[in-house]
Amino acid sequence: MIYRPTNSGGINDIRCYLKIEDMEGNDVTQTAANVWYSWYDTFKTIHTYEKQPYLSGGMIMHIFFNPGTYRLTFYTPLDRQNAYDTSLPHTGQEWTSNTYIYNTEDKQLKAIFVSPVANENGFYTGGWHIDYRAPKYYIYTKPYRIYE
Repeated sequence: MIYRPTNSGGINDIRCYLKIEDMEGNDVTQTAANVWYSWYDTFKTIHTYEKQPYLSGGMIMHIFFNPGTYRLTFYTPLDRQNAYDTSLPHTGQEWTSNTYIYNTEDKQLKAIFVSPVANENGFYTGGWHIDYRAPKYYIYTKPYRIYE
């Protein structure tokens, strides 16, 4: 399960899209897993994606992987960054996440979290952070901060 907690403002409406690669670097997003989604407040009501798996603020992605080890990343293409809120940063490049290595043999892991990235002042900088730990604020999340 991958959870994207609710954030502030228009960042909730900006989608981050899932990419799954095998360990050889092949894109296996459509073949490595079955993916459904739900909303945090209606967790037990499952929906199917019509095209590409994505997350918005408050969404939970349910993934059932084929056995193996995979590289998970999230991205937002340039043309989909400011579709809802022009006050958010437009970086001139695709927003991408760190790479998260997931092994289906790891039975300990129950959830992965995706959060937007911000600078030390709390302003969104464009990008996503994947972690196995819940953000500091679980239901309403402050952005993941990168200190440079």
